[in-house]
Amino acid sequence: MKTILKIIGLALLYLIIVYVEILIAFLIFGSSGNATEKSSTLTFQFIVYFLPLVIVILLGKRILKK
Repeated sequence: MKTILKIIGLALLYLIIVYVEILIAFLIFGSSGNATEKSSTLTFQFIVYFLPLVIVILLGKRILKK
């Protein structure tokens, strides 16, 4: 049961990180078409989706070892 709760917690952590990064991006670029154009670039998607996933996976490996 503890392992399931840890996995759910890691999934929630990932969602929160991605949500906050998207909010910050829209605050920086504004809510116009410019933000949509910037968010469709590969670099933006790499930073917002892939890097938090790597961070959560590394944290998960450390947490689930215990």
